[in-house]
Amino acid sequence: MLKRAFLPVLFATTLLPAQAAAQEAVADEEFMAEMEWRSIGPANMAGRVTDIEGIPGTGTFFIAGASSGIWKTTNNGTTYRPVFDNERVVSMGDMAIAPSNPDIVWAGTGEEDSRNSISPGGGIYKSVDGGLTWELKGLEDTQAIGRVVVHPTKADWVYVAALGHPWGDNEERGLYRTKDGGDTWERINFVSDKAGFVDVDMHPQNPDILWATSWERVRGPYFFNSGGPGSAIWKSTDAGDTWEKVEGNGLPETMLGRLEIAIAPSYPQVMYAMVEAEAPEEADEDGTVTPPVCTAPPTAARRGSS
Repeated sequence: MLKRAFLPVLFATTLLPAQAAAQEAVADEEFMAEMEWRSIGPANMAGRVTDIEGIPGTGTFFIAGASSGIWKTTNNGTTYRPVFDNERVVSMGDMAIAPSNPDIVWAGTGEEDSRNSISPGGGIYKSVDGGLTWELKGLEDTQAIGRVVVHPTKADWVYVAALGHPWGDNEERGLYRTKDGGDTWERINFVSDKAGFVDVDMHPQNPDILWATSWERVRGPYFFNSGGPGSAIWKSTDAGDTWEKVEGNGLPETMLGRLEIAIAPSYPQVMYAMVEAEAPEEADEDGTVTPPVCTAPPTAARRGSS
């Protein structure tokens, strides 16, 4: 029987001395020992939290729920108010705030966590007044949006990773881009009607360099198939005009499941990819698989390189 394992993939291995020292300075065990997690609401939200987005330096942030719309706080979580009640969907996938204009907020609807209890979304919405009002900006038939990324200086440039229908094949899935604030969209990467995109990330110093992950999956009432030839990591060095599949360097070659990307903001040469993969039948008797650490050579690890 096939078993799933989450495989962390490391795309660089060395830290500069100054950065290593900074990491050690932050890791104050005594200080962290006093930190405790506590719930700060919203109390009646219910369900899973799919995203949290905030405006740096303020007490304002948004919480997107899997089945409860969007909540906003302007006082560091002391009180919340729902700001998405007038729209026709409540299932949220991901949100993004334009770095160059925090009044512009994007909401991609449709939870991408493919449980059998998910609700479909109805496209991507845009607010230009900090979440007070919303306008539907298309992509209605994607049903699930995994990630929304806004260009750091061009507020009208937005990338959307659209996962697509969870219960079957559909054409409107893939990686989308708008250059006019959502008035028109172009699909800049498409794998198949079975595989959509679940993540896209941008180089923190060069927005022309993008990474994205596609995911082939289908949900059924009593089964969930995750992985297949459509699952992959992709890279673009021209703002999404062209894409190249990332292969080798220790990545599993077959049956990749969901992939997520994270980039170290202060040290963008380091990229992590979390890979949900199928463990082969010859795994250990207890089903465990030792997660490998995959190291890419400098040409693949340094996101500023071609």
